[in-house]
Amino acid sequence: DNTIVNVDELLKSNYRAFLFVVHRSYGTLLLHCTRKAKKGPHYQLPGGHVDETDFFIDGVRSRRSREDVLVAACRKAAARELFEETGIHIADPLARIQPKALRPFHPRDGDDKAANKIDALTCEYKKRLFFSLEITDEDFPKNGEAMPMSGSTVVDVDDTVHVARLKLSHEHSGFVFDNDMDNISKRLKKHSGGACSIAVDLILTNHEQL
Repeated sequence: DNTIVNVDELLKSNYRAFLFVVHRSYGTLLLHCTRKAKKGPHYQLPGGHVDETDFFIDGVRSRRSREDVLVAACRKAAARELFEETGIHIADPLARIQPKALRPFHPRDGDDKAANKIDALTCEYKKRLFFSLEITDEDFPKNGEAMPMSGSTVVDVDDTVHVARLKLSHEHSGFVFDNDMDNISKRLKKHSGGACSIAVDLILTNHEQL
């Protein structure tokens, strides 16, 4: 199928992409935002709006299914936003950033291929697509790179103190790592109309982990 997906239609839908960035020793990364007066201080997942350039691969609009194009664009957007907000650069987002299912996939009757594929849009909730990314200490930005370090947090792992440093955008004043999914859900209630909090609750409902 060589039909070009209507990117303009997808852009009008105002999709957003968000990342559960998980460090297996520290927890899930939450960014502290104090720059939005109406909401007050609150925590956010890395991520944001999908731009038109996110729909291009090597400068060309993709000729794939609508779902595949949307997920690929959202992956690129998530990686771009992560770098802009934290300084964490993911060189190969298509390999490392994976859709995070919020609900089980139920194949359609008579669809032989469906039973053997992951329905990418199980990661969608109200025009927001959620992804997971596992990081290690090696992924944190290093001193001397493009932006100066602008935020740090102390993490206690098995009585050993670790200091994690990020290059935060002007939108954020700090960050934390959290291992408690119920607490993560509570901290995200003001983010993106509560959608990120609900996404965590949906994952919990399916007895899954971030």
